[in-house]
Amino acid sequence: MLGKIICARWRQYFVPSPNELDATAKEELRSIMIIFCAGIVELELETAKVVIGQLNMLHAKHSLFTKEVFISQFYNDFVSTLFVTLVNREHDILLDDICDTLAVMACPNLDQFCNKILPAIMETNCGLSEEQASKLCGRLLNCHEVPTFSITLKGVVHDTGFCRLMNSLTTA
Repeated sequence: MLGKIICARWRQYFVPSPNELDATAKEELRSIMIIFCAGIVELELETAKVVIGQLNMLHAKHSLFTKEVFISQFYNDFVSTLFVTLVNREHDILLDDICDTLAVMACPNLDQFCNKILPAIMETNCGLSEEQASKLCGRLLNCHEVPTFSITLKGVVHDTGFCRLMNSLTTA
């Protein structure tokens, strides 16, 4: 339903510049995006599957992940939510879908994703050191296509969980 609302009001929500977004539309869009993020981490698998499907549909129809409003206001939250969901193994059955979604989000600006965005998430939300995060993210730097990125990301997710476990053992 929320995906249909965004489709119906596409021009209202995704103006050329985030500064052009009026206050009402900004608040509506923020509320919808918060609900989408909450749906991804929802314990109910079907809810997470629908949300990921809606996000991918919005990207396919309207290039959601490349819109300036999305990038400036929601991109980091979605990347963080999706990545932490993978690391915490909350929806293992959706592993491929989540990895593919992250790949579509990351590949257009892979350098920034691998050098700034994902390492910060790994350090802040997963407890990795700067060196660990940098090394793991470096594996993704040459993965410019979705299939290659997704496969490599699965290994990075696994190793992030391992590093997190090892870090917790050394501090205990």
